[in-house]
Amino acid sequence: MARKFCLGRSRKNAERKSQQHKKSTCFVKKGRPTKKIGIQQLSTGIYLPPLWSNQSSMQFVHFCKIEHGSSNQTAATVTKSVTINEDLSWSVNVHGHKLIAGKCNALCCVKDKITTKAALSRLVHQIDSLSVCSGNPDSHFLELADARKGIFHSPSKNMVAFIDSFFPVMFEDEMYSRTLRCNECELLVTNNRCDTCKQYRCTLRALHSQWLRQQ
Repeated sequence: MARKFCLGRSRKNAERKSQQHKKSTCFVKKGRPTKKIGIQQLSTGIYLPPLWSNQSSMQFVHFCKIEHGSSNQTAATVTKSVTINEDLSWSVNVHGHKLIAGKCNALCCVKDKITTKAALSRLVHQIDSLSVCSGNPDSHFLELADARKGIFHSPSKNMVAFIDSFFPVMFEDEMYSRTLRCNECELLVTNNRCDTCKQYRCTLRALHSQWLRQQ
């Protein structure tokens, strides 16, 4: 009699545990799979700033800003562009030069991947609002650069600065058709000149003084 009682009691305990397990599993919410936005969906419905146009294709998103120079004879030029690749990585070109994201302080907070339309819209508007680094458009520095065939080299023969005449630049409310730009220029800034081009002015002053003494 005691054996039957023990068997019946153990069977009831087993059934109770089974029911509790079923109840607990009923309330487990299955996570919804993350829906990855496609490259084509990313480019639609984006409000672009003035002068920007959508040049996207099936493989990538491409927005560009088209401007005219100070002269009416200057042809329309793509001055800034944003590209989102198939892997959702991004790249930016400014005045015909590829921006190095890791070296641009103004864009240091932008993530490596653009996964939402809101993030893409913020990136485009931020790039539109940033100024293009003026470089060093001083006439005496450009005269020195012309004497060096437009390029400055380091002692190890690497190019460190060059004459950039891709598109006019602004500095202190004046337009310059040419400027002396460092090879490591940040391109986009919140003021007039990036730190790299600003620091290179000391070198330019020394080189210019040496050049004058040799005349």
